[in-house]
Amino acid sequence: LKTEESIWGYIVNANTTVTANFEALAAYTITAAANDATMGIVEGAGTYYAGETVTLKAVANDGHHFVNWSNEATEAIITFEAAEDATLTANFAKNIYTLTVNVNDSEKGSVDKATATYEYGTEVTLTATPAASAVLYKLEADEETEATTISLRVDEEVSLDNYYVKFTDVNGN
Repeated sequence: LKTEESIWGYIVNANTTVTANFEALAAYTITAAANDATMGIVEGAGTYYAGETVTLKAVANDGHHFVNWSNEATEAIITFEAAEDATLTANFAKNIYTLTVNVNDSEKGSVDKATATYEYGTEVTLTATPAASAVLYKLEADEETEATTISLRVDEEVSLDNYYVKFTDVNGN
């Protein structure tokens, strides 16, 4: 009697020898890592037996996002059946944010870098320059300041409702 079933029945009506033969399942190493450990991590790598379900999860760190896997999969969580050793890389990238500064009257002055895009974590210094017939009234961030420059770290979308520049002419208008 030969069977691949784990449970089977057999009527014994004489002395009988039954031998169980076992085969080891192949074990596969699934290696997975981030393209840059400062941008994200990967969960689920390890040793899996043939036919076992493998689930890998790419988790981006703050200020970063998941792009794709080295096998072109675009979902952050992938599932597949272990059939061979495999090495996968989760590709992450820095978030890109837009910085916009509002100037009350562009004829009275300007701000360098008034609208630009920056990678997460970029330190930006904004400089307000009044026109010849104007003076800087205020360059405002979280607190009002009379400085002509402010520095900020771009770590989210910044539409500068809380950063604005107001110029007045020399008569205060």
